[in-house]
Amino acid sequence: MNNLQILYKGAADIYLQGQNALFPVIDTTNKSQEIRYYIGDASTEFSIRDFRKKPVVEANEAIRLSYQNGFAKTFNQQAWVEIRYEPSSEKIEIELSDLSELSKDKLPLLWMGVLDDNTMPAYEVDWEVFKPLAGSTAFVSFIR
Repeated sequence: MNNLQILYKGAADIYLQGQNALFPVIDTTNKSQEIRYYIGDASTEFSIRDFRKKPVVEANEAIRLSYQNGFAKTFNQQAWVEIRYEPSSEKIEIELSDLSELSKDKLPLLWMGVLDDNTMPAYEVDWEVFKPLAGSTAFVSFIR
């Protein structure tokens, strides 16, 4: 049964934090139209489906070469975002798509990643969800 609630739908700035924050799901059948990730690993149930053309190409290249230098800069850009949430399991599904035109206005921030030292700055957030990983913590936060 799918009890996912839409938490946000609109443009946002994306910021990814932490080493190896994205765990790619390798799918040889999708023909590079999208790429799927988990934040940290699949156990967090924080999933991302990225349909943005440039990040998909660069992510597939980084996976192919086993070298991700500079990928965070490509990933951390404005996007059309849809965030769905399942309260009982704290499952989060995020879809990222290209914007038709970049906004010059201040946008909300979708901040996500892995905290290696389990500490983060005290920002005023709309909501945040944390899940434990081996030796670290995965998180997704939304800041207006």
